Amino acid sequence: MGSVANAEHAGEPSRTIGENLRAWPPPAVAATTSVAGSILLAVVMVAIGLVITRSFLSPRIVGWDGSVERWVEVRRTATLNTWSDVGSILAGAGTILLVAGIAIGVLLIRRLWYDAAFLGIGLFIEFTAFLATEALIDRPHPAIVRLNSLPATSSFPSGHTGAASVVYIGLALLISSHVRRPAVRIPTWIVAPLLPIYVGVSRVYRGMHHPTDVMASVVLGVGALCFALKVRVDGRRWFSGKASTVLLGNVGTVLGGLTLFPRARPDDGRLEIGVVTAKGLLDWGRTLGRSVISDPERSPFVHVTSGRAFEIRLDRKRPYELDGGDRKPTKRFRVSVEPAAVAVCVASETS
Repeated sequence: MGSVANAEHAGEPSRTIGENLRAWPPPAVAATTSVAGSILLAVVMVAIGLVITRSFLSPRIVGWDGSVERWVEVRRTATLNTWSDVGSILAGAGTILLVAGIAIGVLLIRRLWYDAAFLGIGLFIEFTAFLATEALIDRPHPAIVRLNSLPATSSFPSGHTGAASVVYIGLALLISSHVRRPAVRIPTWIVAPLLPIYVGVSRVYRGMHHPTDVMASVVLGVGALCFALKVRVDGRRWFSGKASTVLLGNVGTVLGGLTLFPRARPDDGRLEIGVVTAKGLLDWGRTLGRSVISDPERSPFVHVTSGRAFEIRLDRKRPYELDGGDRKPTKRFRVSVEPAAVAVCVASETS
């Protein structure tokens, strides 16, 4: 077992902050990001709420909300009532806590600390920003017959929709980061975005929220995920699991003309890393065959990415090679790009 963390920072503006936070313990980074994310997201949500309720656009927005709600109310049926109830239950507090609790528990058992923190931090940011927003934006609930008891909170924003966005889209992100099979990833990304939409439509149908409350709550949920994803990406765990080989390089072709990193360039300031999970002769045969006849990244046993720095952790000390030379066994090492490390002399142009 082992893991590879991409230690590259995503953007130039965040590089200095990221380098300063690198010396902090992970819990401190997570706590700082959680608090900052909650405050910033709450500010954004309050601004949206003020536009809806107290700006020159308010009459048009409120009028549109009311027309949609009346249109929905006269088209209610027993069947749609049942399906909308299911949609509300999917994002109820009990369901969200159960699904998130099981997911975080499984991630902790598998020792995927960053993934568990990602989901937990996302929910924390969403919930705290939701509480701050609904306390400051006191919007009445729709004036149609409601199919649920009226909650004590404001109509803006929809906590159900925000929480559903965090949990279900967050789980899709986690699944797709660990599973490469299209048969799993494609259905996951079809279902995951539809669930928050289903929840939001159900809440409007049942008269619990205005349509614009639900729309704004998508911003709430996705925004919380973006802040949580920042914790996971800057120093994220890119790969975790059993691996037979880990290769790093900045050139694509190795001995025998075999191309391992088709997109590698020695002058782009980036390293390519490949993790091979092939186990037996058959797996290795398929992997090498794919490397010879096409792109090795299309093999189900090859995981490839690029970056400027990587930290590799193994379950026990193992030897490794650097430019063909053996090195002492180690459990953990860091590889990074050193800009302008090699000077190349070229002939000057002659007139």
